[in-house]
Amino acid sequence: MTNLFESKIEKVRALFLINALVSVCYVAYYGITLNQVAIAFGVFFLMNCLGITATFHRYYSHRSYEFRNDFIRKLCTLFGMLSCSGSAIGWAGIHRSHHAHSDTHDDPHQAERGFWNMLSLSYNSDFSPKLVVDLMRDKYLLHAHQYYFVPSLVYVLALYLSFGVTGIIIGFSIPSVITLSSEGITNYVNHAAKNDYKPVNVWWMNLFSFGDGWHKNHHDKPTIYTTQKKWYEIDVTGIIIKYFLSKKVVTG
Repeated sequence: MTNLFESKIEKVRALFLINALVSVCYVAYYGITLNQVAIAFGVFFLMNCLGITATFHRYYSHRSYEFRNDFIRKLCTLFGMLSCSGSAIGWAGIHRSHHAHSDTHDDPHQAERGFWNMLSLSYNSDFSPKLVVDLMRDKYLLHAHQYYFVPSLVYVLALYLSFGVTGIIIGFSIPSVITLSSEGITNYVNHAAKNDYKPVNVWWMNLFSFGDGWHKNHHDKPTIYTTQKKWYEIDVTGIIIKYFLSKKVVTG
């Protein structure tokens, strides 16, 4: 069986770089208002916190909780897809491989390869299909993988028809760039902060990753729905999962 994600990682990387370029050029030329910043952050929250961190990461990759219902699950999956971070099957496969081979040569997110490789998604995307057998039984995820870019295309077209180029930049390009940058920076900083390439907690990373900055906590117990161990280790995603998304969480 071929790698489920290999055919898409190049497209994801290309879109990320294009979005980064057009976002920087747009802001440099036109500037950005506080209202636009607020809108971009709101979309970023949907893409990253609800889509990637809560759904792709803690649900599909680790099964740390059960969604209240299937509609919420599919909606949050859609938020993750709109960020153009890759399909849920591919994302979870790479992440599960990361945990299985953490900080070794076989780790697809090995921080020792350098910051730029993590930020630009230039890492090994190979993983064993055996890691995602459970996800491949889900027809919704299989269809979402096959037609992964369709929701993003429809979303971008709707933004253009409603708000023009500005709508695409503020509602898609900037939030998408920040989402993928957050993922890449987390993969590097939280494994290289002390130069020993092992998982560490980095508090300020939570400003971008909504709780995944408590990275050592997560690696210690990856199947737990929250990364919070101490009272001051605020995990925004864990709070949202417990009180808004889930009907049952894994606590130990």
